[in-house]
Amino acid sequence: MIFAVYHGTNSKRKESLIQCGKYDVVVCGHTHRIQNKKVGKTLIVNPGTANGWFFESGVTAAIFDTQTKEPDFMHL
Repeated sequence: MIFAVYHGTNSKRKESLIQCGKYDVVVCGHTHRIQNKKVGKTLIVNPGTANGWFFESGVTAAIFDTQTKEPDFMHL
């Protein structure tokens, strides 16, 4: 599996990582919202927020299982 990780505010950069087709998984952040979505062959994973201040979601994290190819989202 090939991963890309991006934590930033440039939506064009993030979209180019997703749309280029080079990555199996794109892990992104900065929005503080959990995301688990597939675009073409690329899975987009956002683990949420590490501080719990935003959107009343509390502290969240994700563990990615490389066997099942699925993220496990946790509320901490």
